[in-house]
Amino acid sequence: MMKMTFGTNHLLAIGAVALLLLGGVCCDQGGVAEVESGRVLARIDEGAVTEDEFKTALARAAEKSPRSYPGIDKPESVLRHLVDEELVYKKALEEGYDKHPEVARLLRQAMVGRYLARNLKPLLEGVEVSEDEISRHYRGHLDRYRTHEMARVAVISIRVPSGTDDAGRLALVERARAALEEARALPAEVADFGDLAARYSDDKRTRQSGGDVGWIIRRAGAAGLPLDLQEAVLDLDERGALTPVVETPAALYIGRLMEIRPSRLRPLSAVRKAVKELLLRQAKDTARKGFYSGLREGRDISIDHELLEEIGRPPAPVGPAAEGGEARGGASSQGTLRRAVEKLRTDG
Repeated sequence: MMKMTFGTNHLLAIGAVALLLLGGVCCDQGGVAEVESGRVLARIDEGAVTEDEFKTALARAAEKSPRSYPGIDKPESVLRHLVDEELVYKKALEEGYDKHPEVARLLRQAMVGRYLARNLKPLLEGVEVSEDEISRHYRGHLDRYRTHEMARVAVISIRVPSGTDDAGRLALVERARAALEEARALPAEVADFGDLAARYSDDKRTRQSGGDVGWIIRRAGAAGLPLDLQEAVLDLDERGALTPVVETPAALYIGRLMEIRPSRLRPLSAVRKAVKELLLRQAKDTARKGFYSGLREGRDISIDHELLEEIGRPPAPVGPAAEGGEARGGASSQGTLRRAVEKLRTDG
């Protein structure tokens, strides 16, 4: 049995072989069996470079390096590259590189990618969503397309420094209560805390703007305010209403409701694009599941779930080979197998 060791030059040769194998799998034209399908520009033993192959390579060279290949003014260098490629391929075959696991993996990727490109990709690209489907989905999910009820709130925040003793905290509470009494006397036309925020609040971001913190979602658990203050603000339902002094370990708060913006239903015209994208994604997911379900028909598939749990989730592949999509077959074989296992567990 031949024993092979691989250094830098050998790995470069593997890359060349892999490119040739990928080209052989992914290209619609050519392959050794069809080498005589066009006029021959060069022969290398039983192999050949055909006119069609040369024209394709020349076009790619011009696309990648238009300054170097503005037309066909350097065809010799392109042809020399193709001949050199064939020489590397033959030498690599002679040394057994076609049996190397890395080459086999790249060939597997290319085959999977080509199959998906010719079978799954057109299926997904053919998925369409009609205007009637969009309208029916919208009418059946009106709550999904309502805006949140919003509240605009002003806050006075009095910081409780770390290490404050009971007497110090009591003094801060009295200060907050004094601010609350003054806030109750504010004129009705003042929506926020006015100059009270500048005199009492420690929040540098809002103290010069009347304590206005802006709009928050009027719903329990929504972000925007400390939890205890949020709960107190949710109890307010009239413009100008005030919370009591809200005490937390780190600060004392007073909240004021400046304005409420009620929930409203967004019209279909405003959300049609989002609805269509959602339905397309769902339809493609359904088509994809059906595609793989068809592949599983008649196959004897078994999974050792105990072993799977024992070894845990395989680590994510690293490197360019892990970054490809379905049509390119760029995912590693390890990633392909992992997704296959996940599909079987989900669909089975």
